Amino acid sequence: MIRLFRYELYKLRRTRLLWLVAIAPLFMVFQGVQNFVRYRQIWTREAWEVIMEQTFIFYPSFLYPLLIAVIMAMVARVDHVQGGWKYMLAHPVSRSGIYMAKLAAGILYILISMAAFGISVVMGGLIAGAGGSIPWGEIAWKMAGCFLASLPVIMIQYELSMRFSHIGVPLAASIIMSVPSILVANSKQFWLFDPWTYPIVLLLGSRLDMDDGQSVIMNIIIVVLTLLVFLIGMLGFRRRDIV
Repeated sequence: MIRLFRYELYKLRRTRLLWLVAIAPLFMVFQGVQNFVRYRQIWTREAWEVIMEQTFIFYPSFLYPLLIAVIMAMVARVDHVQGGWKYMLAHPVSRSGIYMAKLAAGILYILISMAAFGISVVMGGLIAGAGGSIPWGEIAWKMAGCFLASLPVIMIQYELSMRFSHIGVPLAASIIMSVPSILVANSKQFWLFDPWTYPIVLLLGSRLDMDDGQSVIMNIIIVVLTLLVFLIGMLGFRRRDIV
C-alpha cells in the first residue's frame, strides 16, 4: 500500500498539480483581504473575524469543490491516458490497494491545498495590518471541519473520475453542483439534501442559523454517504474491466 502510495505521488509530481493546489487559494484570500481593506472604516467587529469571514465566503462554495474535482480528476487521468491502467494492473498488486492508494494521494493534495489556504489567510491578515493575536486554533478548526464535511464530495468526485476517462465529466459535475450551493446553503431545510453545501455550513454556520438537530443529521449523512460511495466505488473498481 505504501509503495503504491509513493508511486501515485511520483506520477502526480510530473503533472505539476502541486503548484495549482498551492497557488489557487491565494486568489480567494486576496479578494477577501481586499474587501477588508476597502471597507475597513465601516467594520465594527474584530479584524481577524472580518478577514476570516470575507475569505471564507466563496472558498467552500466554488474554489474548494473545484479543486477537489481537479485533483481527483488528475489522480485518475494519469492512468486513463497512455495505457496507464494496463501497465498498473500488469503488476502483482491488488485493485483494492490501487484504489486506496490513489484516493490517499488525492486526499493528501486536498489537505495541502487547505493548508495553503489557511496559511494564506494568516499572511493576508498580517499584510493588511490586522492587530491582536493570530487565531491559529480557530482557522485550523474550521479547515478541519470543512475537510470532514467535504468527504462525501471527495468520494463522489473520485468515483466519477475513476469511472469516466474524460476529465470534463467530474469537472462539469463540480460546476453544476457548486454554482447553486451558496443559495441552497441559505435555505432552512433543503441544504441537508446537498452535500456540496456542507463545507459552506461548517465555515459559515454562525451566519446560516444551523441548529443542533440539523448538525446531527448532517454528520450522520456525511458518515453514511462517504462509506457508501467508497464501498460502491472500490467494489466496482475491483470487478469492472478497465484495461
